[in-house]
Amino acid sequence: MKLEHIEILMKNPYDGSEILSHFASGYNKNDIPLEIFYLVLPLILNKQTRDIFAAINKNNDLSNIIKQNRSISANFQNKVRSLKDLTNLSLIVAHNNKQLEVSNTVDINKALDYNKSNINKKEAHRAAYYLGFILSLEKSHIQIFKKFKVLPK
Repeated sequence: MKLEHIEILMKNPYDGSEILSHFASGYNKNDIPLEIFYLVLPLILNKQTRDIFAAINKNNDLSNIIKQNRSISANFQNKVRSLKDLTNLSLIVAHNNKQLEVSNTVDINKALDYNKSNINKKEAHRAAYYLGFILSLEKSHIQIFKKFKVLPK
């Protein structure tokens, strides 16, 4: 398979909607700030950062993860911008499939279990889940953006 075909498959809004839904399952709160969802796909679609979040557990915190893995915030603003359209499409798909309720904030309709994911997607879904959990521990979404050194949207 050619690289361009792999990139197209990786940037599939249906897969993106599943990743965002697993993220929301890990976040496990209602009224998730919409802006946070724009951080998810750049982190999970990148193998290096996906591996970092797939390997963490509930005892980690965001500051330590970023300090130990400086590559996370490298060029992150550009990564967020480049995947903005895919995030928008993925949110629309998740909303239309009734996975997420999207307005100014996001609510999850039904929590997902990454352990039940297809073996090919399990690592990404686990990483998204734990990313959601870790970000839910932060005091505010503004703090999250500061730690990643990125501007919302």
